[in-house]
Amino acid sequence: MKSRNLIILVLVVAAVAGYIFFHERHQMTTDEQRERAGKVFPEFDRDDVNVVVVDNSHGRFVIEKSGGTWRLTEPIAFEANSAAVNSVLTSLENLDEERTLSTSDVELEAYGLDQPEMTVTVATEAGAHFKLAVGEEAALGSNRALRRGDEALIVLAPGWFVTDLDKGLDDWRSRDVVDLMAADVASIQVVAGDDRMQAVRDGRRWKLLEPMEDLADADHVSNLISDLNGLRIVDFLDDGTPLADLGLDPPAHQIT
Repeated sequence: MKSRNLIILVLVVAAVAGYIFFHERHQMTTDEQRERAGKVFPEFDRDDVNVVVVDNSHGRFVIEKSGGTWRLTEPIAFEANSAAVNSVLTSLENLDEERTLSTSDVELEAYGLDQPEMTVTVATEAGAHFKLAVGEEAALGSNRALRRGDEALIVLAPGWFVTDLDKGLDDWRSRDVVDLMAADVASIQVVAGDDRMQAVRDGRRWKLLEPMEDLADADHVSNLISDLNGLRIVDFLDDGTPLADLGLDPPAHQIT
């Protein structure tokens, strides 16, 4: 009987510990709540966000997190510029509320919030939504007029964060050609016309399979992987230029 009671007690303690870990680990301390009291979004935690929607003069951009990676889903499907997304989230988390005005005292159109220049909406995995409409600059200083969701308040906040939102498609797209960890690469193949080279990892060594079986130059393979990882996109060509005009049909080289 004592053993059974001990097991039950252990299970109860484990259940309580699990609840604390999964449900309260992101709860703010009193000091954190006091520090965030003057923020535009006091309850905002950038780590919880999995969807970002930006509407600006360049269009509408929907960016979603999947498996820890940010991807554009509108207006095209493409890997997102994670630095640009993180900059938006950091700005929203740290944006200070300088002053509030009631919409019963002032009109939204007086601050450009009847038809805002841009809006940003973020959603969390738990289903919370934070929406911010951005209006015009205040008459004095560099503050911007903002509106949270459908609140009957106009918020004045520093306008420095607007540059994070006012981006076109190319700025929301990742400029990484590939994202490789050298240690994760198991094989590499290069095709140039009729010439082929294939190397595979064999423990700490690299072995050639083509054009002959032999030991590969490990430094050369590692340098090639490093060069691929360092490639950056300079321009996006979305004008429908034929691949043949770009030397890609057929390509000069293919690397897998």
